[in-house]
Amino acid sequence: MSNTGNLHKIFDLQHTLNLALGIDMRRFNKHEKVEFAQKLMIALHQEVSEATDCLPWKWWNHNQPSLDIPHIQEEIIDIFHFIICLAQLFNMSSDDFYRMYLEKNITNLERIKNHD
Repeated sequence: MSNTGNLHKIFDLQHTLNLALGIDMRRFNKHEKVEFAQKLMIALHQEVSEATDCLPWKWWNHNQPSLDIPHIQEEIIDIFHFIICLAQLFNMSSDDFYRMYLEKNITNLERIKNHD
């Protein structure tokens, strides 16, 4: 399966998961979209915090646990779930997501290239 095919499958799986949770974002009105976007942003913030806690970021604490790679990988996937939900909430297909990512990547590379 191609990379875009994998992304399409992920978008389909997320939609199925949302429906299993009783969430059909296609039926949301504008107000419901805003409310759900707020919930997703809070969830994303929490998942990023949980990922941060997998890192030994407390420079003052010399007894903290070392990097927990399996746990941070799990948090990255949780973050990705919420990002896909946000994309779907704002009517982005997997093709839109992929195309826009590629465009932004080119823009970022050009910025780096032109900065030097």
